[in-house]
Formats: sequence, structure tokens, C-alpha cells
Amino acid sequence: MTVEIIEARNLCGQNRRNARIPYVKVYLASSTAHQKLAKRKTKPAKRAADPAFYERLYFSESDLHNKYLKVMVWRQEGSSVFGKNRCIGEAIVSLDGLDLSTKVQSWYKLFAKPHQKSEIAVAPPASRTM
Repeated sequence: MTVEIIEARNLCGQNRRNARIPYVKVYLASSTAHQKLAKRKTKPAKRAADPAFYERLYFSESDLHNKYLKVMVWRQEGSSVFGKNRCIGEAIVSLDGLDLSTKVQSWYKLFAKPHQKSEIAVAPPASRTM
């Protein structure tokens, strides 16, 4: 399964003066066992309120029944060694409700705090063909 992280919009607290370096973590998880099966993450994007990632993440899981993706946007603060990483927000994408035989592309709202209204564009799973 291939998940493409395209871009994010309106990341909370991001402007030219205090921009942080955002990146995305994607977890493939089981709805029934409540466990994370795999984790992938993007490379950090440029400092911006609307960062572009255009990165494909590959998962080897073939049975996607009762599975979901947890898409989390993080930001690096300070140096990569001593800085803290903070979660900006997350979106949950149920794979049961998607037609995975075709490419699906959609915007998903990130949720962390009630006043936060960021979004991320994810092209969730297209079956990988080799």
C-alpha cells in the first residue's frame, strides 16, 4: 500500500517569524486490536505555514480490513539533537470506507485542540504495483 503525503495548510502558529520545521508521521493501525502495525514518516519540509511534502510512504500490509491510518503532523523546534518535537495535530483515516482499488485523494482536518483548523492533503492508499 502506498500513501502519498502531499501538503498541509494553515498550520497553527506558523508564520515567517516563528516558523518551525514540519514533518508527518503515519501509523497503520488495527481497529480491533488497538495496536500500531507500522510507522512511516516524511522528511522535514521547509519552514512554512503551508508546507509541501510530495512524499510516498510504503506499507507492506496486505489485509486492510479493520485498519486505519493515523496521520500526525509534527514540528521540530530547536536543533535536531536538543530540540523538542511537538505534535501540531492528527487525522484518523478509516481504510474500511475507502475504495482502495483506485487512487483516493482527499483533505483531512487535523485535530489536536478545538481552536486549531489545519488541514493536510493525503492520497491514501493506492495498491502498489510492481
